Amino acid sequence: MSRASGSTELIGSVGIVPEIEHNLLLCDKVYRLGLDSRLGRTDFVAHMLRSHMVREHIKMGISGGEGMANNLPTAVVKDCVLPKASLSMQASTARKLDEDFSRTARVRNALQRSIKLLAERRQALITAAVTGQFDVSTASGRNVTEGVSA
Repeated sequence: MSRASGSTELIGSVGIVPEIEHNLLLCDKVYRLGLDSRLGRTDFVAHMLRSHMVREHIKMGISGGEGMANNLPTAVVKDCVLPKASLSMQASTARKLDEDFSRTARVRNALQRSIKLLAERRQALITAAVTGQFDVSTASGRNVTEGVSA
């Protein structure tokens, strides 16, 4: 978990490290959170630490003034409230959230490709109109508002 950043949006961000090297060194701006595997699954806990409720808790607990270095005190991390669930419930919840995030990422990528393609087509249309490749003076404006709701 990152404990410091110039951006409050990045403070408290979490990632999962599946294996740790014997002599791993961490930056002092990172917390290494240990988890008792009898009580919680890392994937579930990571999802919960990314939840809106926890993110708001973290934002409220950040120390440091405007324009100053922002830090996340240990006490704020320890006060994060996570749901108590059986390991099987944690596994199924984490799996469902992983699927949802994957689906959302695919949709977001498709939308970004569509936006890029529409921008290219818009530019091509403007270029064609400006260079006289088609006559815009005879455009009637019919059906311009068809399908548009107010």
